Parts: sequence; structure tokens; C-alpha cells
Amino acid sequence: GSERRSWCCFHRGIACPDVGQEEFDCARRRGNEAELWDPQKQAWCCGHYGRACQTTTAVPVTTSMLYDCHMESSHWSLGQVTWCCAELGLGCTTPMFDCSAGYSNWERGWSDAKKSWCCEEVHRGCPKAHDCAAGYSTWQRGWSATKKTWCCLRHSRGCPEVEHTSAMALHTTEVTTTMAPYDCEAGFLNWEAGWSPQKKSWCCQRVGRACATTRAPYDCGDGYRTWESSWSVAKKIWCCQNGGFNCEGTRTTTTAGAPITPVMACDLNCFGDGAEAVKLYGSLGEGDGAAVRGLSLEQCRESCQGTTDCEGILYTNGTAAKPMRQSMCFGKKNFHISKCQPGERGIVTEVLKTMPSGQCAIVGDPHVITWDRVFGQALLQTDPGDHWLVKSTALMIMGRFGFTDRFTNASSATGVAVTGPMIHGHRLVVEYVGPAQGHEGFEATWDGQPILATFPSSLTSPDGALRARFDYMNPSDFHREGRHTIGGIEGNLPSYLFEIEPDLSIYVLTGPDNCNIVITTRKIQGGQEGYCGNFNCNPDDDLLEQLQAKGLAGPVPLNESVFPEPPKAPRAIGAVLYGGPAED
Repeated sequence: GSERRSWCCFHRGIACPDVGQEEFDCARRRGNEAELWDPQKQAWCCGHYGRACQTTTAVPVTTSMLYDCHMESSHWSLGQVTWCCAELGLGCTTPMFDCSAGYSNWERGWSDAKKSWCCEEVHRGCPKAHDCAAGYSTWQRGWSATKKTWCCLRHSRGCPEVEHTSAMALHTTEVTTTMAPYDCEAGFLNWEAGWSPQKKSWCCQRVGRACATTRAPYDCGDGYRTWESSWSVAKKIWCCQNGGFNCEGTRTTTTAGAPITPVMACDLNCFGDGAEAVKLYGSLGEGDGAAVRGLSLEQCRESCQGTTDCEGILYTNGTAAKPMRQSMCFGKKNFHISKCQPGERGIVTEVLKTMPSGQCAIVGDPHVITWDRVFGQALLQTDPGDHWLVKSTALMIMGRFGFTDRFTNASSATGVAVTGPMIHGHRLVVEYVGPAQGHEGFEATWDGQPILATFPSSLTSPDGALRARFDYMNPSDFHREGRHTIGGIEGNLPSYLFEIEPDLSIYVLTGPDNCNIVITTRKIQGGQEGYCGNFNCNPDDDLLEQLQAKGLAGPVPLNESVFPEPPKAPRAIGAVLYGGPAED
């Protein structure tokens, strides 16, 4: 097309118009055209092809120019930025992602947003292409919905509205070409100015791209009752993104309906272990890179709400400084906030259904890494006594802190106690009681009865609520700081693991006379407080001063403790709280 010839002439000096057909030959030479060409030729080539323009002269925009470099630049594509910067020195900026950094491990190391952006803009990190010739004779029954969408958008194959003609032709004549008359991906960044009317019409009718806003390519009310079986893939995608449908068969309203309120909104990038991918209808790409483009945030929420497995979204449209050409909406489920990555450039994660999982770690002397401070500074509490880790109406977890042989002036965690309606009123207690050092000096009880008295051992409670194990385990499998202070740098160490129905896991690494504790559970309905934080994705309100203001920073008297008895550890100090000195 003319836009491709213009681009090749601009950038490569080839496919330029013949001199006999044009007044001047404007093909690229040595880059000093402004010095060698006469003023008349300079003016003509500048006006028609943006070549040899003086930097002080505004370049008139004509129908032959690839881009209008004098328009407002906040929504330029990367192609327009690159061309205008190279040719006219206008709009020069930095791409949103560095698509060379980490490319050797892009499949596992890149975020879903980076994969989609780099695939669209520089064709790196793209999901594997489909072979649109393989199985074409039985595409209606044999191709997956993903393959139909991919081949329809790129090669106009597998589009139900138009393929019946080609399928009938297979019975009477040999089909020798697999390419559509127009490539609806090529030049799409500049389709409004760069595509011919014929290409716009063809791509709009066949794949729902480049459609004028004054005329919808599809009537989303026509055939709605049988949309799943009667609509083409292209029509489903278009009506999903533009027609007010949530792609699950329920008509929604994005303006008059009640807004969707997220359970949590986090400045995090949740992909991989942080959240499983859910493919929303209309998504392009696979796995973590599957995204619906061009939706508003509210439309993205509605798309997730209408998808059975979707529990939340990852949404990005860049920032004011570096906007994206199109927003990207990713469906997600099984959120584990502690395994997400820090957010970047306008990326937001929203949990819309269920409660997300998270982790709180109590390590060292002791440092508390809260639900919301995965990457921030830990809280520090060095006073001995029983302290609230999690305080709620459904679940109560308390940590016991005391002095040890190694840390004689600053306490460490020596035990943990758990109870509450969430675990059906059971009580779990694990603590160092001495006098032996290491795992032999620890004791575990379930509802007051000793459990896991030998090493190694395991058990399941009669009601199935508890599965417990006392064995060698790798602390790093449970938290990145699981080895802090007492775990060395590698290898398996004596540890407890308690898995309590429905959604609570407690890992305890046994040290000489102290322990590290990792709590994994879901956000609690109705709210929670304590040293582990309130689990709201706001690290700034997990501060010691705020706990002090709520009366939750200091130790708890024994008559209010989840621990049923005073500490037994040889160095336990708590005479004021517990009514007398510990045994020596």
C-alpha cells in the first residue's frame, strides 16, 4: 500500500516514486540533502515526503506523509515516536519497557504487561503463532477459540462470517493462497490516516478493526439470544469491547449501573506465582500475556465479573508521562499478594471476588514482615511478652517473645498460639520450653494435648481440621526470610508445618532456643489488626505508632493471652506480666 511505500522510502531509500512520475527524486542519499539540493527541490520533497526539511520550517502535512508529527504527542504509538524523532527530531522519548532487558528469559521473567507491550510494539515476547493452514478443512470443529481468533485477526481464516464461502470453494477448486487481501495488523497504529477506504471497510467488516465511530460494524442486539453459537469470533470480540456485553451472555451497563467496588486495590504487578491467569473473552495472547485491549477500568472490572473463574484484574494504561496506545486488561484468580512484584508505570492489581492470600513472617529479634510490607521495612519489637500478631473476631494469633542465649537484651520469637472460630474453636500452641537446645526443646499441643512428640512425625486430627508435620524442611520454601538469623544459608532444617482448615498454614523453624514463624492465610472478612498488619495493600499504615495508638503494641496480660500458660523457657522474663520469675 501507499503507506508501506512511503515508509520504505523514508527509512530505506527504496520504493520511492520514479523521477519520471514525480517532479523530483526524493530518495534518501547521504543525509546532507539540505546542503546539496536546491531550495525548490527541498521545498517539494519536504512538503510531499517530509525529506530535507529545515529545522526552522514547519513541515506541512500532506496525505503522503506517514505520520503527522505536529499533533499532540501524548497518545503517539511507538512507531510514530520513532519516525518523528528520527526524521524531524520531534516527540523523542523513552519506550515504556526495555524489550531487550531480560529477553533471554522473557517467558518466565517478564510481567504479562511487558510481554503484551513488547509483542505489540517491537514483536518481542509474543506468544507462539498458530499455523492457520494446518487443519483448515475442519477449522469450525477442530480449531480452538484461541486459534480461530488469532487466525481471523491476522489472516482472515477461521472467521465464521466469511469462511463459509471459502469452505464451499474447497469442494470445487483448489485454494492456492492463504493470505487475505489486506493485513489488518500492518499499519494499524496509523489506520485512520494511513489506510485506504477499501482496507478500512474490509478490516472493519471482517475482523472489527478500523471501524469508524459513526457506524458500528456489528449489531450487538441481533442474534443475542444465540450469541454463543451464531456470532462470529470477530463479532464476539467487538461486542465484548464496544457493545456493552460482558462476554458471558449478560447485558451490562457501564454508565448507569452501580460501580464495582474492589475488595483490594494494590500497586502491585501480580503474575506467575502472584496470581493465575484467566483468559477473558476477547483476549489476545496466551497465559500471563492474555489481555483484552482498549477497555476502561470499569469495563475491565465488568469483564472479570462476568467470567466464571475470574477473581480480579491487572490493569494498565501507562502513565501521563508515558501513556500506552491501548489499555490492557488481564483476568486473574488465586491471588497471593506476598508473591506479587512491585507495580510499575500505572499498573494496578484489583481483587474483585473472594479474599486474597498473603504471608506474615516473624524472624530474628524479631522483625515482622507484614502482609502489606512485602518489599518495605519490617516492624521491630524487642520487648518480651505475648503480642498480637493477628487480632480479629474470626482468627486470633499471638506470638510469644522472650530473651535467649544469643540475644540476651532483645527478645526473639519463642512460640506461637492460634485459636478462633475460623479454625472451629481449636487451639494450637508451639513454643520452646527447654531445657534441651534445638528442636528437642520445643513442644506442640492441639487443644491442650501434646502432638508431634517425636522427630520426625506427622498426624491428621480426627476431624480432619489439622494436618501437621515435624520434619526436616527448607525454610526458603516458605519465605525468602525464612532462614533469618538461625537458618544458615542452605539445607533442610528441623521445622513444624501446620495446615489448618480452611485456609491457614503456619510454618515454624526451630532454632537453639527461639524460632522463626511464617503465617499464610487469606485476608479476613471484617478486618484484622496486630503486628502482621491490616492486610489492605497499604504499607504506610503498618507502623508501630499506629499500633500504639490502638493499644496493640505492648504485651498482653496472661489472662488475655491466647497462650494458656506462662512461658517455661529458661531465659523467659516476664515477672510483671506473669506473676513471678521463670524457673532457672
